[in-house]
Amino acid sequence: MSVHERPDVARAELHRWFSVVYHNPDGTDASGVHGTPAQVRERLEALVAMGATHLLLNPVARHAEQVEALAAVVGLS
Repeated sequence: MSVHERPDVARAELHRWFSVVYHNPDGTDASGVHGTPAQVRERLEALVAMGATHLLLNPVARHAEQVEALAAVVGLS
């Protein structure tokens, strides 16, 4: 997961993670959640609408900032 006001930055952070850690760069878009706060919220809402009841959201960079951003995205800040 990567949230940033610039969606290209969020995607680049997640792409780096999927490429280096999982050796699966395609996972960035296939299963990753990244984008602006609004885009991340839309993606999470779409996953819930498809029936997801549990989501594992793993910040891949700027960890404390990402947890705060996620809290804001879901309305907990």
